[in-house]
Amino acid sequence: MSPKPDLMASGDFSEAEHVSPEVGSKLEYAISMIPCKKNEDYAYCHLSKIEGICDGCFLLFDSHCGKDAGARCAKKFLTYTNDIFWSMVENQQYVDDKANAPVSGTTGFSAFLDEAIERACMKLDEEIKKKTTSGTTLCVCFVMFGEKRVFLKFVNVGDSRAMVKNARNEVVFATKDHKPNSPEEQERIIGHYDSIHGSNSFARFQDLEHVMHSPSSSRATSRGGSLRGGKTNVQGERRSQRSPRSTSTRGGEQEEHHGNEDDNNSTSSKDDHSLMDNIPASVSVILGSKLSQIAAVKSEGDASNTTNGETVDPDENAKNPNAYKVADKRISFIGQFVSDDPSGSKLSELRLFSPSGASYGMSRSIGDRNSPRSMLPQPDITNISFDYDTFAMVIIASDGLWDTRTNEQAAFISGTDVQKGSKKLCMLSWDDRAYSGKPMDDISVIAFSLNADTLKKNTGSSGGSNPEGGCCVIS
Repeated sequence: MSPKPDLMASGDFSEAEHVSPEVGSKLEYAISMIPCKKNEDYAYCHLSKIEGICDGCFLLFDSHCGKDAGARCAKKFLTYTNDIFWSMVENQQYVDDKANAPVSGTTGFSAFLDEAIERACMKLDEEIKKKTTSGTTLCVCFVMFGEKRVFLKFVNVGDSRAMVKNARNEVVFATKDHKPNSPEEQERIIGHYDSIHGSNSFARFQDLEHVMHSPSSSRATSRGGSLRGGKTNVQGERRSQRSPRSTSTRGGEQEEHHGNEDDNNSTSSKDDHSLMDNIPASVSVILGSKLSQIAAVKSEGDASNTTNGETVDPDENAKNPNAYKVADKRISFIGQFVSDDPSGSKLSELRLFSPSGASYGMSRSIGDRNSPRSMLPQPDITNISFDYDTFAMVIIASDGLWDTRTNEQAAFISGTDVQKGSKKLCMLSWDDRAYSGKPMDDISVIAFSLNADTLKKNTGSSGGSNPEGGCCVIS
């Protein structure tokens, strides 16, 4: 039986001084958590008004490979967003009169807030990478109370997710997870490397077979948390004619290659394998810890070219016969671990592999020093608004929940009470992991309802003949 979830916070916005009790009571919230040994999730609500930005917000950060990234984001994200927003040239004239800064009549927020949020994510990413190897997801909901509507702005990076349902338990909106199995993310990754290495650079990499082998027995996993000792399937797609920044769904054909065992197993007892426990040996990666300094070796033996303008000791290639033959092969790829037996059974979902040997279950994050360059901290931002007579509930949760429940299942289970709903989601997800053999993970759920008083007054209805009529989703 699952442990009792910790109710970290609960209440409504009538506690906030800047919101009238009549309006504030329309938004009730609760935060429930069941931490595992890692205890790397950070979830909290911010009820204080941030002038020009929001009347309050809910934030969730799911760290991995350590707590540092999530802790720093929880402490600095709102501060950086506020500082960057008011330092923008467009907002300088309102610095002394922040309360009267203009907002969009459509979204309810400033037209420059999205840019400030993106820049805050980039700044945090740079700082975290300098201080730690850990990373974190981000899922934030900004709230703004208008005269006739409640405005929400969703920001997500990684595989933490926000979902909105109506009184009929129908999913109105859900953020998209940034995972390697997403066609949109695969298209973005292809465009990213094409912009760096030229057209079809990612496609050329698909033509090679990959085998993961572990030359060092001193570590059971890589820094990215991946398994060892198995083959790797490479998942890729043919390039379509789209811009590098396109995120639309592609209809391109998917290809999958099963790697064969590579007999040429390189060994080096003196090299530092801290980032090289998992190596695609069939593409001839040099066994060492200074991968960024390896020279591109031309057929005539010219070792003068480097990837980052760095020079390399000529003897390095002699010591390491499995040197890269083409510079742009030093690139990440999408693959998955499979067993070594003839069945070739899958041991993991699709993952994003870095040339360092680390692998990640998401394609965007904040931090992660050892991640490939295609793993960006770029957030997706969506705006939603609701009438004051329309009920809705928002669920923001880490992958501890979403790995065990679909959006529709979470919408049905959560009911209409935020405290009961958040606790129930945590407990059922814990049970599912405990009794199905899934690895345990931190489970954090933020639930808040909009206009719950309307639903209570109109039991069995949504406050109107058309419950979806009061909702407006703006990408």
